[in-house]
Amino acid sequence: MTYLLYFIMDQRSNITFSKYLWTFSLLALWVLVSYAWVPPTTYTFAKTLRFLVYVVPTFWVTAVIIAPSTRHLDDFIVSLLTFYGVILGMTCFAYWQNPASLPTLFGTNYLVTGQTIGLGAVILGAKFLYQNQVMQKSTVLMAGGIITSLFLELHLGGRGPLLSTLLVLGGLGLVHLKNKPRVLVSGLGIIVSIAIGLWVINHLGYALPRSLQRIFSEDGAESLALRFAYYQSAWQCLLAHPLHGIGLGGWAAYYGLGNVEGHPHNLCLEIAAETGLIGLILLIGLLVMLAQKAWRQLQHHGATMTLLLCGLSFCLLNALKSGDINDNIVCFTFAGLIAGFAPKEA
Repeated sequence: MTYLLYFIMDQRSNITFSKYLWTFSLLALWVLVSYAWVPPTTYTFAKTLRFLVYVVPTFWVTAVIIAPSTRHLDDFIVSLLTFYGVILGMTCFAYWQNPASLPTLFGTNYLVTGQTIGLGAVILGAKFLYQNQVMQKSTVLMAGGIITSLFLELHLGGRGPLLSTLLVLGGLGLVHLKNKPRVLVSGLGIIVSIAIGLWVINHLGYALPRSLQRIFSEDGAESLALRFAYYQSAWQCLLAHPLHGIGLGGWAAYYGLGNVEGHPHNLCLEIAAETGLIGLILLIGLLVMLAQKAWRQLQHHGATMTLLLCGLSFCLLNALKSGDINDNIVCFTFAGLIAGFAPKEA
């Protein structure tokens, strides 16, 4: 797809194979090759095909076409925020009609809705901190969007997306408000007070609104225990197949789930179990190189790189507790944007 677009655009000479593209390409090739030694099932074939058709082109398109152009990158961010705004508005309307309907909104998993809203919130948070005037109309709208997003995430019931959003926004606050400890302490105090207050109300026997019952339900411990079982199994799978792993999509059968869509709910452990140390080293190496590049670019392009880093951090936090390599395609989107970031006009 990437090459076809470049042939059409007649920009073949602009393709530069940076170390980031080489590392991702080696990772992608190794992931695809691992299908050769996995027991063939419809799930392993489908997972391999989705990775080839969705994830690989996503990284390449963002790194080679979108990120190097300032105009393309700005258009991409605007498109992303527009989509977030539509989802946020529809979710607000659904909450107004029936708060209990949020977890099944859009006919998808409540985690997906929460991740979409959370991603938009952290991007707004990054843009908010670079506004020059606090009372500017756009600044007020951003602050309102962030607060609304957190409110809806709380009612959606997805603990993971909400926690990831709070961690990224908290990290932004620590970095940019480190010289204003009172603001930081006040903000943290408000968040902790609200959380403790809701927890106390719930455990005193008072009935919380139905839309809030999920996030404070007792199944959180069960979900955590199940994830630890997944993690332990993935680790054992790595020890059993240390070099090349069990093969892409093979963990589900190894854990005893059979021919179903199963994954360890952790991107790094998934890569380790299914592609071995070779795949894990390539993945970690890519992330380390991207972090180094982002740190260098922050000095000259602070606003844009902060936004991209927030997006990648949010997606990575979610990828460490939910979804498989294909579910976390947005993580590779932001990785590609950082990899190809070399601002110039289109």
